[in-house]
Amino acid sequence: MIDLFNRKRFFDKRIRKNLILILIIISFNFLIFNLFHDSYRMNDSHLIYALDDPYIHMYIAKNLIKYGVWGINKYEFASASSSPVWTILLSIIYLIFGVKD
Repeated sequence: MIDLFNRKRFFDKRIRKNLILILIIISFNFLIFNLFHDSYRMNDSHLIYALDDPYIHMYIAKNLIKYGVWGINKYEFASASSSPVWTILLSIIYLIFGVKD
């Protein structure tokens, strides 16, 4: 039978320190997941942003995939993105997983 309370083998300082770090990481991830889930549920399954930059990037990426136009309007080009690389990455994600809304 294995003695789980053998202090020399299972509870030395290094293992305790790693165990505490792992518990902190798991607790943090659980907290973030719950906050995201509650926010998503309260907003009728829509992602809502407090700032306009994420919305602009997502809208330009959506228009690029749906209409082939880089801009906030599906009829004309408009370079409104402050981070073109991020917008391209979002476009690739939309291309792979599809555009909702």
